[in-house]
Amino acid sequence: MRHTRILLIDISGAGNNLVPKWQFKNCVWTCISSSESEIFMHLLTHEVVVLVDSDFSGNMKNLIKSIHTAKPRVLIIAISREPTSQQVVSAYRAGLSDYFFLPVDKKKLCELLQSICRKKSIGSQFSSIRKSTWRYAKLLSGWMAYTIRSVKVRFSLVRRNWRKKRTLRQSALNGKFSRLAHMPDLLPNSSPQRDMDSLAMSPKFALATPAIIGSHELVVTSLGKLQVSFQNRIIERWPSRKGRGIFAYIATSGRKIYRDVLMENFWPDTATDSARNSLNVALHGLRRTFSHVDEQRECILYRDECYFLNPELHYYCDTHAFCELYNEARVLENRHHIEAAIDKYHKAAELYHGDFMEEDLYEEWPTLERENLREKYFAILEILGSYYIKSKNYAEATRMCEQILLCDSCREDVHRKLMLCHYYSGQRDKALRQFQQCQKSMSEDLGVVPSRATFELKDKIQAEQLIM
Repeated sequence: MRHTRILLIDISGAGNNLVPKWQFKNCVWTCISSSESEIFMHLLTHEVVVLVDSDFSGNMKNLIKSIHTAKPRVLIIAISREPTSQQVVSAYRAGLSDYFFLPVDKKKLCELLQSICRKKSIGSQFSSIRKSTWRYAKLLSGWMAYTIRSVKVRFSLVRRNWRKKRTLRQSALNGKFSRLAHMPDLLPNSSPQRDMDSLAMSPKFALATPAIIGSHELVVTSLGKLQVSFQNRIIERWPSRKGRGIFAYIATSGRKIYRDVLMENFWPDTATDSARNSLNVALHGLRRTFSHVDEQRECILYRDECYFLNPELHYYCDTHAFCELYNEARVLENRHHIEAAIDKYHKAAELYHGDFMEEDLYEEWPTLERENLREKYFAILEILGSYYIKSKNYAEATRMCEQILLCDSCREDVHRKLMLCHYYSGQRDKALRQFQQCQKSMSEDLGVVPSRATFELKDKIQAEQLIM
């Protein structure tokens, strides 16, 4: 049985007596200080991280974010004195899994850690069983496919011979000889049924609209559903789901990707040789798909152990355009060119049709990029919302705030802006109902109450103490 490895990071020096480590039979503990280099060295071999500090600080939040970025699958549990609700929200956004307040309830902490250890142990057993079962299932499916194919070929030959004999019989009765009597038997490889099957399995393309394609040879849109067009044709059928993901990974990254990185991201629990073979099969399918459109120009190239897009292609990617517009707007805003910055922010927001690779929510590789782009989108909406509040365009400001809350209902600062929008629009009742909605969302999703600033704003709205 594989043991769960737990990393205890004792920032304040108060963590040694919190957990009776001898109670955990399926766990191996490693206790270290908050040295960053030491932490990231141990992260490679540990599945659970327990952070202990006397007070919740900015360093603790940054450490949580760094650990989650380096290893998204790791479970992070924090223990400190009771923080503010805003600190708890920011910690969960940074990647925190669970939180305990000092003085800690040792019984509850032990129960949680023992439950994690049991699940991890069962999960490792299940993973090994799944791998062996999957190996036998592939052998069985291959044998079944071969058998079905053989039966189909034999049946088609028997049916063809029967039809030929029937034609000969009818011709003899009529005193005529049909041309079919002198035709050689068709080979199985050229049967009409097989031709139809191969046609159905070939990549499917449809003409794309000029608005999507423009003057680019390759267009990749991944904010929302993935859509790829090559040489004015939209690719609607991919050789495999893995192949589709690999192409999206290479295309949206905009840089050379090492082969080992692709193997680690798409076949993390597979042996190296098997992962390499699977990658080669997936890329062969991709090349064949794109060659149906243009046989002369390859879309994906391989050099120096890296895969990358053909640099000769005139290429467009919506995530790159979104980030460029966002960065340009930030520069203009810092130079106090507000109107020009707002125009750029608007253009960036128009490109955001949904979360990055939204059809691949259960895949791990798009997670960090999805969160990064979503945070930029939220920042754009908040900037536009603040701009419209200052311009007294409360309808547009309300629309911006509501778009953020549709995706993340626990953004307390956005709830406050929306309360102000309703109040300044002469809808005090809506502003107070918005406070109740904020209170409900934070209680149900995070188990915390709104901060003092939100309560104070509610009291001022209730007493009509805000200046219009």
